[in-house]
Amino acid sequence: MSEEQFAIDYIDRYSETKSAEDRWKVTQSMLAELGASAVNLAVANCDTRGIYWFQSSMREDWLHHYIDNAYFEWDPFIDNLKSGNLIYEAKCGLENRKSTTDSQILGLNWELQDAGYGYLRGIGFNGEFSGTRKLLTFCSDESLTSLSGKEFEDKLRVASVLVAAFQDSLETNHEDSFVFGRTPGTLSDREKEILRLLARGHLNTQIAFALGIAEVTVRKHLQSARLKLDARTREEALAIALISGELDL
Repeated sequence: MSEEQFAIDYIDRYSETKSAEDRWKVTQSMLAELGASAVNLAVANCDTRGIYWFQSSMREDWLHHYIDNAYFEWDPFIDNLKSGNLIYEAKCGLENRKSTTDSQILGLNWELQDAGYGYLRGIGFNGEFSGTRKLLTFCSDESLTSLSGKEFEDKLRVASVLVAAFQDSLETNHEDSFVFGRTPGTLSDREKEILRLLARGHLNTQIAFALGIAEVTVRKHLQSARLKLDARTREEALAIALISGELDL
């Protein structure tokens, strides 16, 4: 299929969608056709390390590990794409002491290989809001050698433009993908409920019981609030929300 026909086909498919979830299925299908085993999409603040919303089809155990260890605070993908670089890539499992002296980057590179990923490419675009960047990451369990070539590069360029144009954020309770956040600076009603219960000293299990939701869903909402508020811990998120007026008790 030519680059032009590829673009036309997927524009038609996006145009037929009725929801962010439908568009996310098109996004994953389109990039899977090019060799992706997972997709990340985020909107980040250019001036701070804050991530307004983030959604991913990467392995959920890997993503929990990434968030729990606050890798987003120094991830070179985020740094490079937020700084205005259009493309950043990682060949997983190939970094060594000769290619980088940064032990954190070296460790992340090898952990990605252990999680089953061979190659990641990040692509940055201007975000919908002033001062933001939309960050797309193409994740593959194949090596770069298997993915290289003019046809791959041309179609990935087209796919990236389409994702930037059409894909919006999923609901935070989406079951098939890992989702944090919704819109810049605004806590959802559910996030506020959970933070209020946290302020009363409730544990995650108690919050889950009180709201009739799964404990993992509580964790997702707390992590979403942390990312929106640029907080290192859930306690810091609670403090920031109260001080800023985002939350009242």
